[in-house]
Amino acid sequence: MPLWLADVPFAVAYALLAQTNGFSKLEALSMSMIVFAGSAQLAIIDMAPTEAGYLAILLTVLLLNLRHVLYALTLDIKLARPRSIPKPVLAAGMTDESMGLTIGHMQQKPATDWYFMGTVVSLYSSFTVATFIGVFLGGRIPDAERFHFDVIFPLTFLALLLPLVRTRRSLTIAVVAAGLSIGLRPVVGASNSVLIAILAGAAVGLFLPSTSVHTDPLPSEDLPR
Repeated sequence: MPLWLADVPFAVAYALLAQTNGFSKLEALSMSMIVFAGSAQLAIIDMAPTEAGYLAILLTVLLLNLRHVLYALTLDIKLARPRSIPKPVLAAGMTDESMGLTIGHMQQKPATDWYFMGTVVSLYSSFTVATFIGVFLGGRIPDAERFHFDVIFPLTFLALLLPLVRTRRSLTIAVVAAGLSIGLRPVVGASNSVLIAILAGAAVGLFLPSTSVHTDPLPSEDLPR
């Protein structure tokens, strides 16, 4: 539920921007209910008014969400068995937040597919309801972009990440991934830089010895607050 603080303003802002860019109320609401991917939805409403072709929009959305392939591989390995929810249902609800919450939960005890779906239902509900609110606020909030709602999601992901950084090994992986994501963004674009950073971070984790100083717990004074 604390993640609703990020979900709700973002969805409201998306709904307002969608209408500003020529989408109807029904189209804006339907996209949240069917697509359910904030970054992809923003890309769609940004590209559509430029008369970008359907193929260009589709490929852009696919590229933005390629990281979900890695998310899904990780969850398929780590989620406790037996499973009672079909994989297509789990895949349809995949988001950055649901992935982060589930992985964080795994630090204490095994997570089940029902735990993952619980996060999905909570986030889907808040996102859809907030979109509905934004749709019917219409033009009552002028110039939605000036509120800089886009800063909410990076802060949310930091809140999900920091509790997972508990060893020198995980800190090394996080620093490498963050550095590449920021450094490569001007060169290859935001979505490509994130994908490269994920793969590089995974490679660093693979090659760091599992029984070395890198896996020692961080001193308590070095732990993220």
